[in-house]
Amino acid sequence: MWASASSARWPEPDSERTLGVAKPTNRYLVVDPAWAFANDRPVMLMYLSDEYGGAYLAADIKGKVLRRVPRGG
Repeated sequence: MWASASSARWPEPDSERTLGVAKPTNRYLVVDPAWAFANDRPVMLMYLSDEYGGAYLAADIKGKVLRRVPRGG
């Protein structure tokens, strides 16, 4: 399941900076009900991208960041 999240509230206000995508042109939110890297618990995957590439972070359902994968990482 995916949804455009251009106006969604991200778990971290500075996620663009910490993920290395200063001016994202696309934002997507993917809800995974059983993410393998979180012991099959539900997570939100927030993707940011621009013309040079993308990055994402994974957060639990309370908004706690579980993993960051910055651009080039």
